[in-house]
Amino acid sequence: MIESKRAEYPATLMCRLLGVSRSGYDMRRSRPPSLHAQEDQRLLKRIRETHQASRGT
Repeated sequence: MIESKRAEYPATLMCRLLGVSRSGYDMRRSRPPSLHAQEDQRLLKRIRETHQASRGT
């Protein structure tokens, strides 16, 4: 969420309001996506393809 709103609000402010350390946020941004997150993206792609192929059903 912080990444998607960085153009609107300072990251430091959002980290403070969300109870996240700025250093932890920066470390997370620099890491590659986890295997779980990668699998979630593959699954989401398949779901969207299947939904489109079934004409929205």
